[in-house]
Amino acid sequence: AAYAAADLYALLDAERVMFLPTSYKRSIQFGQADAAGSVQRTAALNAIRNFNGGYLVVCTYPEALAETVVDEREMDSRTITVRVGDHLSHENLVEQLVEAGFERVDFVYEPGQYSVRGGIVDVFSYAESRPYRLDFFGDEVESLRRFEISNQLSCDRLESVDIIANTNRAEGGRVSLAAFVGEGASWWFYDADHALRRVDDVRRRALADSDEPAECATMLTSRKALLEDMAQSC
Repeated sequence: AAYAAADLYALLDAERVMFLPTSYKRSIQFGQADAAGSVQRTAALNAIRNFNGGYLVVCTYPEALAETVVDEREMDSRTITVRVGDHLSHENLVEQLVEAGFERVDFVYEPGQYSVRGGIVDVFSYAESRPYRLDFFGDEVESLRRFEISNQLSCDRLESVDIIANTNRAEGGRVSLAAFVGEGASWWFYDADHALRRVDDVRRRALADSDEPAECATMLTSRKALLEDMAQSC
């Protein structure tokens, strides 16, 4: 799937090609969370949620397809949208970040962190590979930028940003990727039967190894449920 995504980056508009991995190392059945995978996964979901026409390609594989995702309502509730010119004190923004589970640090270096220096708030969203820098003039958002962690230099200016919390910690509704995508999707498989059998295999093994099978069941979909959701999305 990663090779397919790399080829499509070169052939298509790279901003319209997303890679959706599992949020665990190798698979959920091994129980080892993968921060980089969570970021890529959240970025793909955010791109699907904000899709507004044209095309969007999402490359994934059975272990990632087996994992459920937060539903759109829960995704919205875990997103803080900030625009240039908004009247929002940085104290109020910090309260929202704390409520969403972000951790305060001196300098941000990984998703889920924020820092405050005077009228500047740096925050690392779970849907971005680089953090945001929000400049405040009083209670007004004066500018929004991405910046490089290594040298703290700005990369680009933005008109609005979506700051998304860790969706893996969400306690709200969870659905299959197909249900999250909604109507109008096309599904392409190299070997559909193998992929869907693998989804059931991941679910079966994870439930057998879990100390809390009921909770684990909400984190994984089944072949049957996935097929039903795919049929409704096509």
